Amino acid sequence: GLDASAPFETGTAAAGPATPMGMVVTVSSGTVMTAGKLVFGAALFSPDGSGALGFTQRTAPDGNVSEDQFPTMPGLVDATFSTKYEWIAQVATFK
Repeated sequence: GLDASAPFETGTAAAGPATPMGMVVTVSSGTVMTAGKLVFGAALFSPDGSGALGFTQRTAPDGNVSEDQFPTMPGLVDATFSTKYEWIAQVATFK
């Protein structure tokens, strides 16, 4: 389970403009040192976008996305999203 006293480990956020051809948005959680940690990503799009492979999509209200993953191996984990619209994305890891 998650650390009950201090579960938050790292977090990153980014934002970007609309791109007529579309783009893949990548937000890095940094290196996950221990397998089994929760990696949570969320993105807001104007008006829509989609989530990443390898993550479990939890919600997609109004074209926005929240997703999570429990990596099975230590290493770098990126939350990725696809859109051609303005976006704000964030990723956080919990121990």
